[in-house]
Amino acid sequence: MEYYLIDCLGDSNNLDLAFIDEDPDEIAEFGFRLTFGERMGDKFPEDAKIPLSEKQKGIQLLPFLGNSKRRLICNPDLTQLIKGMVDWEIEYLPFTLLNHRGRVHSADYQIINPIGAFDCLNMKATGGQLDDQDRLYCEDELVLDPKKLEQAPHLFRIKHAAHNYVASEAFLDACDDRGIRNLFADELEQQPAS
Repeated sequence: MEYYLIDCLGDSNNLDLAFIDEDPDEIAEFGFRLTFGERMGDKFPEDAKIPLSEKQKGIQLLPFLGNSKRRLICNPDLTQLIKGMVDWEIEYLPFTLLNHRGRVHSADYQIINPIGAFDCLNMKATGGQLDDQDRLYCEDELVLDPKKLEQAPHLFRIKHAAHNYVASEAFLDACDDRGIRNLFADELEQQPAS
């Protein structure tokens, strides 16, 4: 099966689309948890609010909201698909999306936070180095090991590069079948470790 790296920016060519470039103010010091797949728990406020980007004035809502924070931000249809297909621990963090005037634009979206990361890289083919927090940097490109993918869920973060999300071909096909066509992803190379 093929696997794809999700582009959290969404469709950057369509300026009519809603775009987010902030987290809720209350989680400023804990945003790294959402970036690296750590549990937010009670650090995420029950009444979280996120404004639309001031730089990009689009307001159109689609199943996936593009954002610069590297978050999976999904509407109920996409969230239900994830819940139905993905056998992995995930936090679902609802928030209120505010328009450019500070009024409610939507209360339907959630930040999807897959917890932990899946060991799937061919480290030799990927190259790069690990820092003191076991995070990969200076990699040439992410290369997956097909043997490690045999038990892979349909949506996951990458061990050593947990700020990245990977979706299976089956998951993206299911999105397409539901008319969810704004979740963009690039195919990842697979190469068996020698």
